[in-house]
Amino acid sequence: FVRMYAPCDPESYALWLGAVVERYDGDGIDDMPGLQYPIRYWEIGNEPDMQSSSHMLFQGTSMDYLNLLKLSYETIKSVDSEAKVLIAAPSKFTTEVVDFWEPILEGGSHYFAIGNMHSLQGSDDFHASDYQGLLESSGSKDKPFWITEAGVFMAGQALEQEALSRVTIPNYASAFANGADVVFRLSR
Repeated sequence: FVRMYAPCDPESYALWLGAVVERYDGDGIDDMPGLQYPIRYWEIGNEPDMQSSSHMLFQGTSMDYLNLLKLSYETIKSVDSEAKVLIAAPSKFTTEVVDFWEPILEGGSHYFAIGNMHSLQGSDDFHASDYQGLLESSGSKDKPFWITEAGVFMAGQALEQEALSRVTIPNYASAFANGADVVFRLSR
């Protein structure tokens, strides 16, 4: 897990990220040969709050992630002003996870355009209302948000198609009613 920390050399990281964004921004300057569709959405990390011994996607504090988010946002926007930055998604909605995210959302409102969440737990709205509340309480209430992993599983197992539709369709409707702009279904 040595390589899962925030960049040890922020300047080198910014140069690398800027080159990646330039390669895929579709402006005709240093683009990937044959690029047909520019990349406009950039997610900074994945579930950085997940720091258990069995699953670790980022090693660091809330402030470490906030610094990474800020550096990434400023770098991306300096290369492609049309790009949209998504904040990484919380792994779940527990007290510990919310505690990790509160200082990031409070201090990082200017460093992301779109909120982001995952929901693989049972919830009638994929926890959209919980995430909307977290955005509102942290000063990011006007930010749109996406659910980039929405899963409906019973006892960890995927449902049969008919049962899945009876649960998923109302959950999608509730998620949209509670503020989600986009929902991506995660299937197993």
